[in-house]
Amino acid sequence: MYKISVPVFNPHFKRADREKIVHELKRFNAERVFLGLDTYVTDEKKRTGYFNEVAENCAFLKSCGFEVGAWYWAFWLNDNPGFTNMRSISGNEIEKFMCPSDEKYIEFAADYARKIAKCGFDLIQFDDDLRYGFLSDTPACLCDNHIRMINEITGEHSTREQLEKYIISGGKNKFRDAYLTANGKAFESFARAIRRAVDEVDPRIRIGACTCMSSWDIDGTDPYTLAKIFAGNTKPFMRLIGAPYWAVEKSWGNRLSDVVELERMESSWSRHEDIEIIAEGDAFPRPRINCPASYLEGFDTAIRASGCTDGILKYGIDYTSNADYEKGYAVLHERNAHTYDAIDKIFGGKSSCGVRVYESAKKVSDMVMPTKVNSTVNIQDMFFSKAARTLSSCSIPTVYEGCGICGIVFDENARNLPLEALENGLILDIAAAEILTERGIDVGLESIGSPNSDGATSLIEGME
Repeated sequence: MYKISVPVFNPHFKRADREKIVHELKRFNAERVFLGLDTYVTDEKKRTGYFNEVAENCAFLKSCGFEVGAWYWAFWLNDNPGFTNMRSISGNEIEKFMCPSDEKYIEFAADYARKIAKCGFDLIQFDDDLRYGFLSDTPACLCDNHIRMINEITGEHSTREQLEKYIISGGKNKFRDAYLTANGKAFESFARAIRRAVDEVDPRIRIGACTCMSSWDIDGTDPYTLAKIFAGNTKPFMRLIGAPYWAVEKSWGNRLSDVVELERMESSWSRHEDIEIIAEGDAFPRPRINCPASYLEGFDTAIRASGCTDGILKYGIDYTSNADYEKGYAVLHERNAHTYDAIDKIFGGKSSCGVRVYESAKKVSDMVMPTKVNSTVNIQDMFFSKAARTLSSCSIPTVYEGCGICGIVFDENARNLPLEALENGLILDIAAAEILTERGIDVGLESIGSPNSDGATSLIEGME
């Protein structure tokens, strides 16, 4: 059953007329509401009143028949009382984002989660700042704690500058692996501490997180592993990354079809029977003048048809205005009710078919930077599948599991490509052709010419 969750913003919930908000929520057929709590409240004088209001709003929504979740930032702290900030690989301090390698910060966050649990929520969800990527010029984290952990793992005494070189250049090495291990250890320790704290209040509360682009690789762990730790003895859940508003802004070059493909790809990486997977139906920043309702509906209908998630977090209610200011998202949702029914009838129980996109979640550990073809590589942007974009721009159907009618593999994804992928034929880019040739696989490539100044290869010789 495709479950609809809708977020509302706690700081404006009462002012915006919560009875009217509930009316709008029911127009979306929402079964679950996430109460957005924003960033941590560090002022002790304000905390009592704050948590009383949160508990009151939670109880109100429950009385209206909703399952209610708390949703707040994991590492974002506006007023840092002395915790360790994240630092990018290049050494820049990332303001307002705390590093979970700091044990004192973990204690603070666990105590905060304990207080939220006492407000009566059914779920707790961390926002998509639970990440080490896309926060600065390069990924995080190389704070002093991380450098110490990495040196303990490697047995070396490396400086930040030395570690930066090994992480973002060359081939597979123990320093890059230690960096990924340290990242994963910090995140998993954070998740365990939060679970323990919430268990003290109510072990039935489900805990999960929003994934981000770096969650699958750079962060050193993976969303499913974190979801299992957060879940404890409850059913794990996660919200995927990739939103309709990206297509409006062309964020990272994404169109709406690319965003849909990203969520299908992520879902294939976390396909387990025991986990609830939620799509990111974010129309930020509402109202519709910024993100049209058609983008949200186009996304929702495609995700439903694909069957890749168990539901959607549908951002249809404006966070800051009154409930009767922006009703357009609900209007279009209601108008599409017959479309949802038709999608369930036509696509329900069916499997996708098309070209298999071979996109590995984890590429950073084994990648080589640079190669002859790729003179520069941005390890953060590797999350975005160029192969999937190529097919979606041509309206060619795709699959992310099995062998498909044939396959497509681009760039670093060829480095660990299973040999059975060769049986049905492959669409390659020149980078994948170079890697497969180095692996001893004959792709008909004799030599590669010199790259142009912009990094593009000017000459490919002997391609049969």
